[in-house]
Amino acid sequence: MTGTAGARRPSGDASVFALRANCLAALTMLVVESSLGVAVSVAVRWPLSGVARGLPAQLPALFTRGPLPLALHATLGVLLLASATAALVRAVALRQLRTVGPATLGSLATGAAAAFGAGTLGGGGNASSIAMASCGGLAMLAYALLLFLLPAAGREPIRAS
Repeated sequence: MTGTAGARRPSGDASVFALRANCLAALTMLVVESSLGVAVSVAVRWPLSGVARGLPAQLPALFTRGPLPLALHATLGVLLLASATAALVRAVALRQLRTVGPATLGSLATGAAAAFGAGTLGGGGNASSIAMASCGGLAMLAYALLLFLLPAAGREPIRAS
């Protein structure tokens, strides 16, 4: 199909496959993030000295002065934010409420986890760390639900209910 601008809309099967791959990638990154978060909790002494407040100011300091597990955790977190955004865009493109809901929840939970992670670096302590882990768990549930709701390959596409 072509739109008014002449752009082609991807076929239903290709769109579902891309969203499924995106969700699986996000879910995998969340599991690795969780493991890295445990490593950071055990290996890193808090508070970090020389780390500015505010996420944009914190990232350069993490890569130059931060411990390796924390730098990996932050790097994967940034990639995860991109993946969550892509999953939401793909879910909206399918125009199905049952895909948009979990994708929105996953994206919001991922963003909240990043915000709480920045708060942990800014001296938020255990409360920020627990909130970050809880939001990560919620995002895992959202992407697992989205994988469950997507039709299997070669099956009927999702119908509006």
